[in-house]
Amino acid sequence: MKFYMVSLGCAKNLVDSETIINILEKNGHELVFEENQADIVLIMTCAFIKMARDEAESVINEFTAKKEKYGFKVYVGGCYAKRYSSEVENRFPDVDGWFGISNLSKITELLTEKENKLKESFEIPSEYEKYTGRKLTTPSHWAYLKISDGCTHKCAYCAIPNIRGKYRSRSIDDIITEAKYLVDTGVKEFQVIAQDTGLYGIDLNKKHMLVPLLEKLEEISGLEWIRLLYINPFSMPNDLIDFMASSKKVVKYLDIPMQHASEHVLKLMKRAGNGEEYLKLLSDIRSKIPEIAIRSTFITGFPGETDEDFEILLKFLEDAKINRAGFFKYSDEEGTLAFDYPDKVDEKTKEERYQRIAKIQRRISSELTNQRKGKVVKIIIDNKFDSLSMRHISDQFRDRKIRLVNSYIGRTEQDAPEVDAIVLAYGIPSSLNLKTGDFVNVKITHTNIYDSAGKFVE
Repeated sequence: MKFYMVSLGCAKNLVDSETIINILEKNGHELVFEENQADIVLIMTCAFIKMARDEAESVINEFTAKKEKYGFKVYVGGCYAKRYSSEVENRFPDVDGWFGISNLSKITELLTEKENKLKESFEIPSEYEKYTGRKLTTPSHWAYLKISDGCTHKCAYCAIPNIRGKYRSRSIDDIITEAKYLVDTGVKEFQVIAQDTGLYGIDLNKKHMLVPLLEKLEEISGLEWIRLLYINPFSMPNDLIDFMASSKKVVKYLDIPMQHASEHVLKLMKRAGNGEEYLKLLSDIRSKIPEIAIRSTFITGFPGETDEDFEILLKFLEDAKINRAGFFKYSDEEGTLAFDYPDKVDEKTKEERYQRIAKIQRRISSELTNQRKGKVVKIIIDNKFDSLSMRHISDQFRDRKIRLVNSYIGRTEQDAPEVDAIVLAYGIPSSLNLKTGDFVNVKITHTNIYDSAGKFVE
């Protein structure tokens, strides 16, 4: 069987897709990169917010419309399939099979419908499924490292606990086995992910185990950078910041989803804390790690969010001075508490607030990026510069006396791949013959809102 894979949504979903690819290949099936060569098309879906649901439905319709032309079957799995398992067969009668988020090790049986395993895949397991291997689809020098599944929080806007179940940590031994394998294949940087990374281990030992896990990861020879993503502010382990401050491998970067700063809105969201507490948390972190980069996410237009609440959020951003932020306009999600909340914010107001807050953050990010000028930074090389495929980069720095021959695209430790900024590294001697995953030092000479350009230094 030849199969073609489409992975939608978050990085955690991508890891599941990579697991499926590995299992199918081990069972003699072949991954192809052209849909017209496939016997089966696998679509791994997301259903976190309306935008993700719309994308999933669009992609499903796109491939079912091509079935007759190319002769492949279409199987759909992941969060959308799980969330709407009782409805999808009627919604999409041309889909050949549906599977959920569980029993991925049985994917071959799922696709051939042996032993009726398709229905089993919609059950949520009580423990994290044991590691069975992965086929990386990210660049070879970095990978996501998923340390748990599910979520125990009851945020009023979020459907993840209903889809993925309660928080389930992997064992440290299982994670380290996977990490060592990936490093042996050439991975030098891990993006450690979970729905809430800070809660790692709490379900296994009734205590935070993130730092003990990081200590084990640090021991892996050949691993250079470890990046922590998605730590909720009220789940931060007490020993984490001190450990990060002294660590040689855990990069000085944190992704802390705060979602809002108004205590009124945060209470409606069923989240702890308020803007003042978040500012204190950031101050405490920066006092120990002054160079740290902070990324966060925020929701605008949540039911009950007043003009005053929104102004509190704007002031918080001005005071917090975080490096990067993603903003989402609230969307109703069936099965969540907020779905039945009164005082919905109209779409026009949501859009106006979204535009205002994004504009403020762009200015803040630009100011912080500009502070890099003149500094020497270490970057990891992601790829060689190609003026055709990276025209947007060359356009940014076209008139700034930068020689683009033998240039490279990289990132500092303050930038996560795919979501943050890049550094255009120029003036690099051709004799170095750099490869992806190599590290070099550059002196930052130019900046824009997010990205930078830097000249190679010995």
